[in-house]
Amino acid sequence: MKTALSALLLLVTLSLTAQKKVLDHHDFEKWNTIKKPTISPKGTHVMYSLEQGEKDQFLHIKDAAGKALFSYDRAKNGAFTYDSNFAVFSIGAWKDSILAMKRRKVKKKDMPKDTLGIYTLTTGQLQKIANVKSYKIPEKWAGYIAYQLEAESVKKDTVKDTATSKSKKKKKAKKVGKKNGYHLVVQDLTTGQKDTFKFVTAYRFAKKGKHLVWATSGEDNESNAAVYALNFDKAKLTKVHEAKKAIYSQLNFSESGNHLGFVVDADSTKVQLRPRELFHWEQGMEKAEKLVDATTTGNDLRPSATAELHFSKDETKLYFGLAKPPVLKDTLLTSEEIVNVEVWTYDEPRLYTVQELQLKNDTVQAYTSVIHLGKKKTLTQLADATYPDSYLTDKGNANMALLSNPTPYALESQWTGERARDYAVVDVTNGNHKKVLTKVAGRVRLSPKGTYVFGYNNAESTWFTHHIEKEQYKDLTKGQVFYDELHDSPSFPSPYGFA
Repeated sequence: MKTALSALLLLVTLSLTAQKKVLDHHDFEKWNTIKKPTISPKGTHVMYSLEQGEKDQFLHIKDAAGKALFSYDRAKNGAFTYDSNFAVFSIGAWKDSILAMKRRKVKKKDMPKDTLGIYTLTTGQLQKIANVKSYKIPEKWAGYIAYQLEAESVKKDTVKDTATSKSKKKKKAKKVGKKNGYHLVVQDLTTGQKDTFKFVTAYRFAKKGKHLVWATSGEDNESNAAVYALNFDKAKLTKVHEAKKAIYSQLNFSESGNHLGFVVDADSTKVQLRPRELFHWEQGMEKAEKLVDATTTGNDLRPSATAELHFSKDETKLYFGLAKPPVLKDTLLTSEEIVNVEVWTYDEPRLYTVQELQLKNDTVQAYTSVIHLGKKKTLTQLADATYPDSYLTDKGNANMALLSNPTPYALESQWTGERARDYAVVDVTNGNHKKVLTKVAGRVRLSPKGTYVFGYNNAESTWFTHHIEKEQYKDLTKGQVFYDELHDSPSFPSPYGFA
């Protein structure tokens, strides 16, 4: 009897010991997660963020041997310079402090601003710059950093000066802000030398060439808006465009920095139909030249301020978006005369809630187009209302592009869950379309030289190719298992991916 009782107690003890501990919220608070690991370009250092629930994150830097060199709390958005000599990051305020200020209803403009941290990897020296709104470093070269400063909070003087009040009111000083722009500082990371440019609304480094471009609303209220390009190798600053009250968007270099493109709205009035224009500038030119406006296209489309502007890798093509003119509002009607009603039917391609969510995107929809940067600089529109979505291949170098249209199958996707599309290819040189696929649900791409369309057909669970010129469709994996065998939802299985 004693033996049996002892054995029973032993089994109970072992059972209790073998039970795993149940995780709760307190354990989650201690849980550390490594986020955004980054290796320096030369492979000499590694940087990552250590995040712990809702608490402040820590930025850590180690050498190639795993030795800890540097850590900083509240640091985020870390990056190495291309020469692996510096690490840059933003330092935010304590989360507890931010939460307490929000509870006190502190205004957004009075909230603590981020600080820029510049850590020298060779010496271990840390430089901190307060009130930084944003910063950028070159992707494929090093030596400089550019950052914008937040507007400084200035307390109003409540004591009136009677002498001043009687005198003529002076013109208001231009204020730093979203509309006028923020002051831009360009700093030499080696020498520490800084140059400041006022009221900058946008700025960008070239990817490989040592160039920087920025747009300014003007040094003061009397100055013109302008676009400047800075060549670091030649220490040359060029004013490539200038206009009164102009708004600039989509500033972008080609990889080498030899070409620059941007969109200009130089109309100072409040007309609803904005007269945007596309400009191009090349190193050696005194001023940028206008390539496209509303009269160039012949179909009332005009350059988009929101669609991405970029160059092909070989720098022979400039891609941009052509936007439809907006629906004009009758400004003569009063609020009582305006009919404010929304009508929705059951058979619309998109649900009413989705339409509301995508309303802003619909109003700025643009069709991908290209300018061939030869002597004639010809314009070719690639996408249109029939095929609104586009995909470029070979980094924009190819003479073919892939187009698609999901609209014919949008309604049935509400119950099938499959996002089918019709596909066509377009000749980049002349804009001619050729339909290649009908109702394909799955990822479809164009080969680098534009010879094949290839992809995965969800309904058939096969990979396929389609030879564009020969119009030959071929199942590559028919009868073979190249789909997710663990897929357990009421839909077609997805592929494992492709290289």
